[in-house]
Amino acid sequence: MAKIIRQNLVNSVRTSQMNAFVQLFCTDLLLLIMVLLLVWKGWYLLALLCLPVAAVVTTRGTKKVAIIKAGADGESETLALLRRLPADWTVLPDAAVAHRGHRSQIDYVVVAPVGVLIVEGKNVSGVISGKASDRTLDQYKPSRGGRPAEHKSMYNPLFQVQGHKSTLEHILQDAGIHTPVQTAVYFSNKNAEVRISGASGILTVGDKRPLDVQVRALLEKKKSKTDCAAVIRAIQQAMVP
Repeated sequence: MAKIIRQNLVNSVRTSQMNAFVQLFCTDLLLLIMVLLLVWKGWYLLALLCLPVAAVVTTRGTKKVAIIKAGADGESETLALLRRLPADWTVLPDAAVAHRGHRSQIDYVVVAPVGVLIVEGKNVSGVISGKASDRTLDQYKPSRGGRPAEHKSMYNPLFQVQGHKSTLEHILQDAGIHTPVQTAVYFSNKNAEVRISGASGILTVGDKRPLDVQVRALLEKKKSKTDCAAVIRAIQQAMVP
């Protein structure tokens, strides 16, 4: 079982979910109190006008909580799979690092005797299509359960993970560590269908092999002798709140 080292021992994704829920609850409570006060004062028209505002705020807040919850659930499921890596491997989730003015919020850094791998997690659904060289990808969600089809674009996570790679490589180089950093993007939603042409390092939950096996295959394909303790120390020293 791999070792999990979380920055500041805090799950920031779950914390964000809780904060969003508390904000939604407090906002709804304040609006309810306002409506009741208006009714008590006899200002029924103003109270009636507040109801659409409350409905919009609640709808947007609920959607925000749902999105953050999906990300938190995806992180928990992904970590459970990465924990199954060998005991001499280490996973640093949600690592916020900075170097020479550049800051990166890295979803997962896997440090192993055979190399270092950055994994960018995406818990998105629908058909994800495009080219690896495209800055944005298409995301299409077909109609389901009475909900209309949705078509939008998303920032290409392959670009995002390359930025993280550059930051981490410079951190390691300044620490005198010359270990190459590999990258991968993991689509953790079972309802995601990934069609990105010309891409390497794409991992999906729908693969016949579980995530830990996919990660091992990536790192062991391009083995590089790694001083795990030195790499972990350099990453931790570069971490920021």
